[in-house]
Amino acid sequence: MWPRGRLRGLSAQRAERAGNVPPGTRGAGLQGAYAQPRRCHHDGQYAPRVRVHLRRGFRPSQHPPRLYPNGICTLPRVSRAELIKACSHPLGVPQSLLVAYALSFLVSVFQAVYTPAASLYAHGLGYSEADVGYILGIANFVYVPGALLSSMLARRASERRTTILSLALLALAAALTPRVKGFWELAAAVGAVFLSMGLFWPAVESIISASSGKVSTFSFSWSSGALFGALATSQALRLGASALFSVFALASAVAALSALAMPGASRSAGERSSSLSLLEFWPSWALCLSYSISAGGVLVFYPLLVERRRLPLEYISLAITSMMLARTLTFFYFDRLPRSLRGVWVGALGLTGSLLLLATAEYPLAALAAAAAGFGQGVVYANALGDVFSRGGGATRYTSVFEAMIGLGYSLGPVAGAALSSTVGVEPILAASALAFSLALATYLRKMRA
Repeated sequence: MWPRGRLRGLSAQRAERAGNVPPGTRGAGLQGAYAQPRRCHHDGQYAPRVRVHLRRGFRPSQHPPRLYPNGICTLPRVSRAELIKACSHPLGVPQSLLVAYALSFLVSVFQAVYTPAASLYAHGLGYSEADVGYILGIANFVYVPGALLSSMLARRASERRTTILSLALLALAAALTPRVKGFWELAAAVGAVFLSMGLFWPAVESIISASSGKVSTFSFSWSSGALFGALATSQALRLGASALFSVFALASAVAALSALAMPGASRSAGERSSSLSLLEFWPSWALCLSYSISAGGVLVFYPLLVERRRLPLEYISLAITSMMLARTLTFFYFDRLPRSLRGVWVGALGLTGSLLLLATAEYPLAALAAAAAGFGQGVVYANALGDVFSRGGGATRYTSVFEAMIGLGYSLGPVAGAALSSTVGVEPILAASALAFSLALATYLRKMRA
């Protein structure tokens, strides 16, 4: 722990004779560089104003700072800004990762609350469940070109600018949502929200990948945000559409400003990938579809089921929170799970848990059913994302296709549920769950034969 107060500097010769400075630094001298007091420890203590011994000819990445008992701090020749930056991250996490994880958390909160809110808002305008499914399905489909466009924008500008643009668009679209009532106008406004998210996620994933971020940490950051949003959904819905969407717009504008501190991801030679290399990841794309079809079916249709059965609004938060909590814990502990529980076939079986939401109105059973679906989604998603992140930094194109597949699944789930509901009379959640299970199981069997 760094002592408090200003420390008295020593000459290079005296420090070396005292054994406090490594040999070979004689003649470098003590420079007058100081670090202003910064909060640099987890317990909240401040670092002192220290006299810095600048070692010539060394790079920060090769020789980290060292503090000696007499207060001499040996550093490479660095600027004052770099010195302050070294004290600003006690956990050793780059600033780009900290901001990216925070934005992932925040946007996930919006996404968890916005979909049920938009679903109930459209139903409150007089649209049937099938119409709501079509509106949300069309809106979610816009996510696909947004995710694919994200890589193009990132290559021409940067991931940071793409992230700022997406958050600004999210603020505008959220403010517009409660002011439209027509079918196509509402689909366009909701679609603009999902377009902004399609632009956002590939850019952030590329920054995290380029900064050597961990799959488990990223998955935990956005899934914990979704979990927090799920917990707040029932209370947020009581605010009313106008107030709720206005809060989204304001928070998104603030997030866009905070993204200014996030640098763009570095480019790599493997960024320009052929269509053949993209096809090598077909199991990941198929599992993305399965995961998002299952999640989209629950997020869109379960709030309508609760309203139709006149159940308390708390059921919405209960089911979505249980689903996302199980998914988050699966992400966090995925590497520690037994190998037998990390298989795609196990995840496929877990996806069928959402079917039990149709058969029960009891709190414990509804929570268990949603948790089973969340576990299945976590296993399927982790298997899909692991292959994509293995490409390392700058793989914007891979993350764009990955997110495009997720958006396509969020579109297919509501559309398939609405189509079967209006034609055959099948419950929409049943159709979405069956489709998700079939796709995950088919992918597993295909990989086993290959």
